Amino acid sequence: MFGNTGEKNGGEEMSRSEMRRIEKTNRTFAKLVLTAVILFLLIIAAEHGTMTVLAEEPAVYGTKTAVYESVKVGEGEDLEIIADRCERGELSREAYIETLRRINGLHGSRIHRGCWIAVVNYR
Repeated sequence: MFGNTGEKNGGEEMSRSEMRRIEKTNRTFAKLVLTAVILFLLIIAAEHGTMTVLAEEPAVYGTKTAVYESVKVGEGEDLEIIADRCERGELSREAYIETLRRINGLHGSRIHRGCWIAVVNYR
């Protein structure tokens, strides 16, 4: 048939411009859905605060073994308070806080309630 400009849609022919408009709408919708899924996953990850600390094997310092764990930051806590509640082994408070900064990629001692940070306990 001559002049066929589109696909059959319920007995009616669609023009090329209509088909392009529909395709563009579908692509826009797909991008919107993908963006929503990514945002949802980011929110879930932030809410659960998952953090994995990888170590090939536990480090041994003298008679103590370094055990890496994740802890959730409570209301009003900072690195100093967390350092006081962890088993620091022979490390001074200041050296332990520097260790916490290093393993968590922090520059200061300010952390936010609800976040998870990696700590090392020497047992």
